[in-house]
Amino acid sequence: MERLKRHHEDELTRRLESVYLHGCGKISREELCLWYNRKRLTNIVWQDIHERWKEIVSTEPDQKLGGHESAGNDVYVLFNTSLIDEIEGWY
Repeated sequence: MERLKRHHEDELTRRLESVYLHGCGKISREELCLWYNRKRLTNIVWQDIHERWKEIVSTEPDQKLGGHESAGNDVYVLFNTSLIDEIEGWY
């Protein structure tokens, strides 16, 4: 997979840090497609996001990233599942 542009990488990191600090955040499908230079979101994108999450929470491995796709499939709400007992992480 081609590397993200620096400003896209920085924005993605900010979003993930917001999930870590505040418990949730959102990313639109259009943003992800632009940042990753893709027409569709594949497992490769989600695996990369998961790897970035693991870097952010490296000192707290019990912190899991979860998510929910909006009804219109255009917005993803990401959340820190360690703050919610009933939901399991994606990975």
